[in-house]
Amino acid sequence: MPKSIRLVSFIAFLIAPQMLRAQATADHAMTTMERYAHQDSLAAAARNAGDWATYKSHVGVVDSILNGHPNVRVVMARIDAHLGDTANAYRNLREFAEMGMTRRIDE
Repeated sequence: MPKSIRLVSFIAFLIAPQMLRAQATADHAMTTMERYAHQDSLAAAARNAGDWATYKSHVGVVDSILNGHPNVRVVMARIDAHLGDTANAYRNLREFAEMGMTRRIDE
């Protein structure tokens, strides 16, 4: 392994735990509502940028906060469709329908 890669790996090994602790501390300092607003804002920015994978990760956090909200199922179906994951897109739509919900999804 070249020296530069070993050095970067070593630095990452030293810094990563501190970065994770800092993020965990930041997350704990937020109320649930603040965390929701923050993740929702990041999700909107990712969607506007067309970064569907990042959008999905932020919507996943929002989903965990909202505990399986029906609207999130539709959003996740739309994201999965953009990512080409039709199986998960259909699964999310089925879950939405099983909740007894209806919605125009062509918007």
